[in-house]
Amino acid sequence: MQKTIFILLLMMIPFFSVAYTEDFPNTLNYQGYLQNQGDGSVVDGTIDMIFEIYDVETGNDDQPLWKEEHYGVSVEKGVFSVVLGAQSSVDLQSLSFEKGLYLGLTVGGEKMGSRIKFNTTTSAIVAKYAIEAKSVAPNTISSSDIIDGAISTSDIASSAIKSNHIGENVIQKNHIANQAVGKEQIETGAITEDKIAPETMKSITNKQKGTFITLIAGEQMSGSEKPVAVYQDKEGLIISQTSGNLDAKTFGINRYAQIFKTDIGTTKIEKIALHITKTGTISGVIEVRIHEMDSTNNPIITHLTNAMTTKDANEIENGWNLFEFEQDVQVHPLTYYAIAISLPQGDKDNYVSWKYDHANHYADGNFISCQNYANQWSHESENDFTFKIYSNQRVFKCSANDVKTSGFIGFAVTDADKGEEISVQTSGIVEGFDGLDIGSKYYLLNESGEIGNNYQGMLKLVGVSVGKTLLAILWETTIIKPKKIARATGLGPSDNKDSGQITSRVLIFNKIYDDTDIRIGYTDNFRSIYSNGCRWEIQVDGKSCQNRLVFDFYTTENTHRSQHLVGYCEGVQSGPNEIQIWVGCTPDYSSCDCCTGWHNSRWTIEAEEVY
Repeated sequence: MQKTIFILLLMMIPFFSVAYTEDFPNTLNYQGYLQNQGDGSVVDGTIDMIFEIYDVETGNDDQPLWKEEHYGVSVEKGVFSVVLGAQSSVDLQSLSFEKGLYLGLTVGGEKMGSRIKFNTTTSAIVAKYAIEAKSVAPNTISSSDIIDGAISTSDIASSAIKSNHIGENVIQKNHIANQAVGKEQIETGAITEDKIAPETMKSITNKQKGTFITLIAGEQMSGSEKPVAVYQDKEGLIISQTSGNLDAKTFGINRYAQIFKTDIGTTKIEKIALHITKTGTISGVIEVRIHEMDSTNNPIITHLTNAMTTKDANEIENGWNLFEFEQDVQVHPLTYYAIAISLPQGDKDNYVSWKYDHANHYADGNFISCQNYANQWSHESENDFTFKIYSNQRVFKCSANDVKTSGFIGFAVTDADKGEEISVQTSGIVEGFDGLDIGSKYYLLNESGEIGNNYQGMLKLVGVSVGKTLLAILWETTIIKPKKIARATGLGPSDNKDSGQITSRVLIFNKIYDDTDIRIGYTDNFRSIYSNGCRWEIQVDGKSCQNRLVFDFYTTENTHRSQHLVGYCEGVQSGPNEIQIWVGCTPDYSSCDCCTGWHNSRWTIEAEEVY
């Protein structure tokens, strides 16, 4: 076992809890996760540990308030569990947990980093005395005599507390721990609807612990059956019409608008983009609004809530201009809306033009115009303005295939069809898995949002198993991509071609990702026979790389030269690509006599995907 070890504490689990037993009235259950710092492997076997409690976060190493040594602690796949106080009881009279205490840990003779502050779940041990119900006279103890959190469910005998022991409105919802009361503790008819706050009921139905956000499913998902790893579409382009070669001049009282609708469920629009050009000297602000359409298929005069944004006319560029709303604008499916634009301070010589096309490119709407402050609209059924609509609320199933789809944000834990709301858990312990290997790290797998501990593709870590059905979400900002390397080699033949592809020198390279480059190396015997100059070039699928990979050979003799050419080819799409060798005259000469290879001399092409 390596000496240097670091400990990963999954603090989202209630690792600290108070237990009262007859032999050890005050103990702490402590659980953790160990890895070797050198190679990241989990610890297995037994190891000695020392636990110490201090009243300061740093310093006083030789003055702990309490110390306990545990020899031969069993560690299975990184997970260990000990009971503190089981060997030397914590002195309740001397330790003031409510003032803040810190736990120091030594593993295998090496002190861990910073000390860990006790959280509020340990506050019960500050009670001065253990209390047994049989030794307390009736009405001796009132609520003011008990410190908050001092008594847990394990301290109360079954049926010890009856309904007549509890005063009216004495127990509030913050007095009851999650899952502390099960249906077997509640008599039939004891709880009626008027006794439950709406937000409380929502909490009861949410069994998982962690942070949850509500987003829109970009595809059908069944997260209630098994949690689905998802990513959020940050670009969020949901509707676009980008063809435009005509201009609609906007200034003064005239208005233009483009009708649209969405079929992906209730959507929150974050921003829109319009293709605009400007003429003359324009001033004031460009106003952009979103209106719902009325029953006569005209925009309702009042725009939607939060659906107005402006941009200073001086900031407008000729081309696509982005207009962001201060708050997201909510639109509903199968409902028609209109994007409207105006420049109140413009005139016939100083205006902006919204690009449009004389064709029905966008099927769910069309160009409309108004010349009198939006009081009467004309429909242009064959024209469409250019526009893009963005919403960053959609989530899709993760995949380990590329950077975008591996942008894991959490697990979908409810069911939803495309366009419906879905609950996504972004932190904490996720329930609902099956047969997880306890202590193992889990990574993204295929395009179905599945995970596994035998990773494939990009090594995107998403969590560590803390139970057969439980996964603690972990975050790893770095995505590790495996190297893809390929090689082709041979002994000859020589090729006397002066121009064209050397078909005997080919490497098929299966590129994994779209956003990576290829590093290519080519070694061969090159010969220029009494000619002015020959050029050899590495190409991919018959195309030159952005930075051309060439070797020029000038000579007036029959000269052989063994040469290695290496460089990077950018912008090559993923999938199978053919790396080729081409030959021709150097650009400054019109004729040449070239020869590639020499009898059985060896040539080699190597390619590596890099990022």
